[in-house]
Amino acid sequence: MRLHEAYGEAVWVGSGGGEQKLSELGRDGFALLELCGERPAQRKEVLKQILQENFICSQDDEPKPRPPQQLPKDRILTPHEPDVRAGKKRNHSWLGDKVHLVETAEPGETAFVVDVMTTDPRVEDSTVTQELAQRSRLIVPQAETLIADSGYASAANSKAVAALGLELIAPPRADTSGKAIPASDFEFDFERRVARCPEGHESVYWKPSGRNIKVRFDAATCRACPRWGQCTSNRRGRFLGVSRDYEQLLCDRQRACQPRFAELYRLRSPIEASISEAVHCCGLRRSRYRSGPKRAFHAILAATALNVRRLLRCLATEKGPQGRFICVFWRLLRAAVRRVYGPIAAPQRRIRADQQRLAQIAFAHT
Repeated sequence: MRLHEAYGEAVWVGSGGGEQKLSELGRDGFALLELCGERPAQRKEVLKQILQENFICSQDDEPKPRPPQQLPKDRILTPHEPDVRAGKKRNHSWLGDKVHLVETAEPGETAFVVDVMTTDPRVEDSTVTQELAQRSRLIVPQAETLIADSGYASAANSKAVAALGLELIAPPRADTSGKAIPASDFEFDFERRVARCPEGHESVYWKPSGRNIKVRFDAATCRACPRWGQCTSNRRGRFLGVSRDYEQLLCDRQRACQPRFAELYRLRSPIEASISEAVHCCGLRRSRYRSGPKRAFHAILAATALNVRRLLRCLATEKGPQGRFICVFWRLLRAAVRRVYGPIAAPQRRIRADQQRLAQIAFAHT
């Protein structure tokens, strides 16, 4: 009866109120599980998992909230969608998914989204590059390059994408050797399994470990070297860890310095505007559906709406009756969307210059 009076109606039971309020919520949650017993109940297992992840039962069975450092990283963050996890990029964090968009990038032509992939927000971009390349090869067989930002780049991805007949245009990872002599100043002989430092000394240790290779130089040789202290201060000698694909990484860094790379990478800039338009005009950032498959479907719908908007713009710029008809249709469609979804779907303050020109054309022909 006490639980019915406290939670009989939809009420907010968030973390406000401090530790005492959280302890009360935990006590009520465990009491509810005890009342359920072995009987099946909707969301019973979800409630049980949430209580185990967020509370500690002491010897007197009084639940206490877990300290923040003891909370599981893979815990349930919202009972409404147990599969949702937290993502973070730089200073921005969110609950939901990560959406990857692939669009055409032909110079002088309108770009259209050709593929949408939804992943867990904690998945690194570089781990989906090869799958995106495979899907892009099937969708756009005539494509020759795959242009992406540095998050999708790696030497292994460059090799895999090249095997599909594509060229990966993405800024390679920078050298993070710090103040020490960078690994790029060393020579690596992968056939002899030997590395040579800038002073001409060869390594005494070479061991593959997973995707990397561990290299070490003789301690006595390093301490007697005139560049001791500049290269390393470790008395055991200089250590290096390089990728098995280090040769490909060096090629990628050299290619990134060429004018052709900068010219091709410049074609990627419109995708930032596409993401902004999909977010502000097509509702990509706020899903209207629950569960992972439905959220992925919502991302596809947002990309489809983006393509429809761009197609209508292309048709509206044509001369003749067809262009005039599309202009009128575009105005009616914008008015209908604004009436149904309000200013969120069609914000007035974010009207682009091309939309303003389109409105002028529509007024001129009506």
